[in-house]
Amino acid sequence: KMLVSRYLGTIATTLARTRRVSPRLAIPVLSSPPPGARVSTAAPLVRALSGIRSGRRSGIDPFRTIIPVEPRRSPPSPPLLTYSDRMFFIGSCFSDNVGKLASSSKFSALRNPFGVQYNGSSIARCLRRIADGEPYRIDELGRHPTTGLWHSLDHHSRYDGPERDAVLESINDDLFEARDFLTSGRRFRQAYVTLGSAYVFDAIGGGDPSPRRPDLPP
Repeated sequence: KMLVSRYLGTIATTLARTRRVSPRLAIPVLSSPPPGARVSTAAPLVRALSGIRSGRRSGIDPFRTIIPVEPRRSPPSPPLLTYSDRMFFIGSCFSDNVGKLASSSKFSALRNPFGVQYNGSSIARCLRRIADGEPYRIDELGRHPTTGLWHSLDHHSRYDGPERDAVLESINDDLFEARDFLTSGRRFRQAYVTLGSAYVFDAIGGGDPSPRRPDLPP
């Protein structure tokens, strides 16, 4: 608890020094409190962050652009999202996390069937593969030069594994699940594509765009 208090106090002090937070919000606790004293540095920071979340001006500029969406009054607009709608997420870790949140909130959501993807070219390649419904073949897998795990350059490293057949089965299971989700009779209404990078990496000798794999050597 002492370490957490000191850490939060340092954050609050730093924000105050940059003049993004009113100094009265920063209560640094960098020295040991008197015995029996209860000191909280979290409250000022929580109040400041709550102001950001609600869009109020609390001494900190919002970390995002807030666009108010007003429903139509006449005629009344239909609900933007209901539990009967299906949502598809593909792209960066933002899609992964928001899609996970949607699933945990009991929405019908499918997220990143190829794992996290960052650039638009790789995302488009994944969507084409889903549309074609072509399963991956053994010869499209390779061994990681460092770990020795089997992997696909189209997929995030979460699919890597020591057993080639198991990796291939996992990849194709998610491919077919995504195709069924997007092409079945029950139409999905929401598709979210989030980009994380404008850089595209080509596999040497292949010429095809690959997802960002920082674990692979250049």
